[in-house]
Amino acid sequence: MNRIMPPVKPRAGSDRSNTPGGLGTLLWIGPRKGNRFRPAYDFCDSHAAQLAYRTDLDAAARRPAAGVNSIVLCLEHDSARLRRPFTQLRHKYPRAETALLMGPLCAGQRPHPSEVLGTPGIYWHEWETFLPSLLVRCGLIPRMRRAARGVLIVASRRANASALLAIAGSGTVPAMSCRPEQIRTVRNVQQVWWDDSATSRGGWEDRLRGSGHGDAEHVWIVGGVTPEQRAQALNAGVHQVIAKPGDFSPLLGRLRSLALEQRQSAA
Repeated sequence: MNRIMPPVKPRAGSDRSNTPGGLGTLLWIGPRKGNRFRPAYDFCDSHAAQLAYRTDLDAAARRPAAGVNSIVLCLEHDSARLRRPFTQLRHKYPRAETALLMGPLCAGQRPHPSEVLGTPGIYWHEWETFLPSLLVRCGLIPRMRRAARGVLIVASRRANASALLAIAGSGTVPAMSCRPEQIRTVRNVQQVWWDDSATSRGGWEDRLRGSGHGDAEHVWIVGGVTPEQRAQALNAGVHQVIAKPGDFSPLLGRLRSLALEQRQSAA
């Protein structure tokens, strides 16, 4: 059973967005204590201009917050029952960016919570890479080391991304996946790996232009590609085309190069 810790008294004015420039409120829903969620919560509490805390989605529905620009929903497990209340919450805050902060039990869920709830998911151990970008609209003032940029896998379904996630997870570089329509909500991305399930419509120039990751390296992993399709992708700005099934060692090489680059930057 999901254990929700009782709330503490919120900071004065924490439910109001009254900071200069219209900086909004971060709405945090779910657990905030323990080794998995506490570091991320403490960071948000210190860096967001305004923070509203709710123990669960029912509490968030009963006690609306004002000026919400970003929403973090913490998940320990059992996301299926949250689909309806979370959808209702998103309708209440249509302009807010949302993210799931997922505990270790979420990794084995099928379907994946990000598919069930239609929102990008961040695993608890990768919050430093992906979560700070969600706070930009809530008054984030960077006061910690620059977050490492990671690998984003774009696929039509979580099942299509699973093999690439396994490869990306073999290294030390943070990795996550999303559907094509979610790609602009993800930040701190240095490489984008496109599964061919996400590239069946449209051309590469429009796809890359609309991705919001023009400075990232783009890789296309595709089965049955023709020489003409390969040339079109490379001419449009794709950095590498890798055939599947086949040798995925170039992806491992990319992970090693990215990890080395990050270590040198941190030195």
